[in-house]
Amino acid sequence: MVTTIQIGEKTMEQLKIIKKTQGLKSYEEVIKELIVKSQNSKSFFGLLGKHKDLPKILKELQEERRASDRF
Repeated sequence: MVTTIQIGEKTMEQLKIIKKTQGLKSYEEVIKELIVKSQNSKSFFGLLGKHKDLPKILKELQEERRASDRF
């Protein structure tokens, strides 16, 4: 099944650039490549939260590990 989508001119220009620089044959390949890259590049930004600092997190993890080693 083939589907048509509407995109802006700037987006089309960006897709053309990616297609050319990556040596891809179709826009479908470009979109698939972008999807794969977005799924593989999980960001850990913000994972620790706003108010947690690394030493506190490490201490909590050490305490949890020690508690689990007791049983």
